[in-house]
Amino acid sequence: MTYFCSQKNRRALVLDHPTLNGIDYLEVCTTEPGCDCGKLLNLTFLKDARPLNLAAAQIKIIGGASLLTQVKIVNLSTISTDNPRVLTIELDAAGDFSTYTLSLVANDATTDPPDGIDPQLAVIDFSFKANCPTVSDCLPTNCCPPNQHPEPDINYLAKDYEGFRQVMIDRLAVLTPDWNEPNPPDTGVALVEVLAYLADHLSYQQDAVGTEAYLGTARSRISMRRHAKLVDYQISAGCNSRTWVYLKVSSFGLSLPLGTRLFPRIPGLPSSIQTTSASARLLTDNGALAFATMQHASLYEEQNEIHVYTWSDTGCCLAPGATQATLVGTLQSLQPGSVLLFEEVLGPQTGDPQDADTTKRWAVRLAAVQTLDFQNRVLVDPLNGEPITLIWWTTEDALPFNPTSAASTLLASSSSTPHLTPQLHVQDDQSLDWPIARDLLSTSAIKRASVVEIENDGTAFLRFGDGQYGMAAETGTAFSARYRIGNGAAGNIGRDTLGHILTDIPGILQIRNPLAAAGGTDPESMTHIRQQAPFAFRSQLRAVTENDYAVMTKLDPAIFEARGTLRWTGSWYTAFVSVDADPQPAPAPHSSRQRRSV
Repeated sequence: MTYFCSQKNRRALVLDHPTLNGIDYLEVCTTEPGCDCGKLLNLTFLKDARPLNLAAAQIKIIGGASLLTQVKIVNLSTISTDNPRVLTIELDAAGDFSTYTLSLVANDATTDPPDGIDPQLAVIDFSFKANCPTVSDCLPTNCCPPNQHPEPDINYLAKDYEGFRQVMIDRLAVLTPDWNEPNPPDTGVALVEVLAYLADHLSYQQDAVGTEAYLGTARSRISMRRHAKLVDYQISAGCNSRTWVYLKVSSFGLSLPLGTRLFPRIPGLPSSIQTTSASARLLTDNGALAFATMQHASLYEEQNEIHVYTWSDTGCCLAPGATQATLVGTLQSLQPGSVLLFEEVLGPQTGDPQDADTTKRWAVRLAAVQTLDFQNRVLVDPLNGEPITLIWWTTEDALPFNPTSAASTLLASSSSTPHLTPQLHVQDDQSLDWPIARDLLSTSAIKRASVVEIENDGTAFLRFGDGQYGMAAETGTAFSARYRIGNGAAGNIGRDTLGHILTDIPGILQIRNPLAAAGGTDPESMTHIRQQAPFAFRSQLRAVTENDYAVMTKLDPAIFEARGTLRWTGSWYTAFVSVDADPQPAPAPHSSRQRRSV
C-alpha cells in the first residue's frame, strides 16, 4: 500500500535500528566525459551494504516507454571499504525519459525484500535523464488527494431575478428537505429574495461590462460617445431650431426679457397671453411646441413697419446683391447690429396683399446707420425736405432677390446682436460657474469645467475633472443647473406659424415668424454612430502634398480656384498657394476675378 504522508519518519527510525538497512538515494553516472545521461547507477544505502552480499538477480529495474528502452544489469562492482554504502550497477544501455523503478528482492520468485532490508526503503524511482536537456521538467506532487464531493445540480444558466430565486429554492429543498415555507414573510424566503435581487443586479453589471466594451454592441449612448471619442468622432446631441420673430407693439421702448416663451398659433387665442391665465395653462399643460427668445430685446413702435424711400421715383427695385438702402423717416431706434427684415407685402403687379410673394423675405443685420449729415443736421431729401435714414449691411446678408420699393416693407426684429446663451449653466454652492466643455482632455488642472453626457432616455449626467484634466470638485459640493431642452427637428416649423407670446408685458399686438425655422436636428442615432465613427479618423485634416494645400484652400467659399506648390526657399520647403478669389460672395455677370499669391 502506498501512503502520502506530510512527515516522513521511516528513514530516521531505520538508521537507529541495529540491523535494518535500506536505500538512501540513487545516482545515474557515466564514464563518458561531458555526458550526464549514462549507464552506471550508484545505489547508496543508509548503512554499510557489504553484509548484504547482494547479487544481480536480487536487483530488478523496470520502466521504459517501450521494449527497446528496457535495461539489463551487466555487472555489479564490489563494494569498496572506502565507500561501503555505495553499490555501483553497470547496465547495458541508458534508459529513456520515462520513470524507472529499482527494487531489491530476495529472489526471482518473490517481491519481498532481502533479509536486513526495510520493506519501505527497498524500492526507489529514478530517471536516466534527470540531468539531460529537456523541454519540460514537471515535479510530481506527492500529497494527499483532495476529498471529492459530488457537485450540486445547479442551473448555471440563471441570469435574472426569477432564475436566481428558483435556483436557491431548489438548493434549499435538497439541503433541508423538511423546510417548506412559501410565505414571503418567512425569514428564509426573504433572504432568498434579497440574494436573488442582488444577484440580478450583479448579473446585469457583468453583462453590461462586456456589452458596453465595444462600439458594435454598446447600448448606452454615453458608452458610444466615449468609444467614438477615441477616434476623434464627436457625436451630435441634436440642436434647437432658430428663427427670427416679428413683434408689433403699440408703445415705444418695450423691454422683452430673455427666455420669453413663444407658441404656434391656435385659433381663438389672443396673440399676447398672460402667464397666469387659463390660456397659458392650455399651452403649457398640453406640451405644446414652445420657442424661447435667446436674448433681451428692446421693441419700438416706429419699427413696426418701415418703408423703402424711392427718391420720388416709381417702379424701383433693389438689385440682387444690394447691401444698402434708404428708408423713410428718421429712425433713431435703428443702430448697427439691429436686424431688419425685407418682406414683400403687396403684389408688384396688382398691389393686392394676396398677390405678395411670401418667398421674398430676407433678414439683414445692419452694419451702419446714418440719420444725420456731415453738419449733424437731420438727414433729408434736399428736393422735398422729407427725412430719411441711410442703412448698410454686410455682404454676407446681400439680398438674393429684387424687392420692389412700392411693395416692400422692412419689419424690425431685434435691436441687439443675437447670440447663443448656454443651453446648460452649472453653478456650485459657492456661486462659482463650471462652464460646459466638449471634453476635459485639453483642460488644465486649475480650470473649472464639466462635460455633459446624455443617455438614450434624455437623462443628462455631468462629469467633472479629476485634478489632472480639469479641476476636481470638492467632496460634498452641491451644484445647481439651469438648462433648456430643445425639440430637435420638430422645431423646424414653417413661416408664419408662431402666433402667441407668453408675457405680462402690455402693448404687444402681434407676433409671427416671417421666415421658417431652421437648424433643428435630432440627436444622432445609435446606428449612424456605429456606421460613421469607425471611419472618422480617415478624414484628411492636414495638408501634406501640393494638392492637399489646394484642396484645403478651396474650402473657403470666397476662393474660386487654388493651386498649391512646394518650393525650396534655401533651408526648407515652403508651401505656396495661388488662388483665384471671388471679389464678392455672389458676383454679378462679367465680374472679374483677381489672382493673387499667398
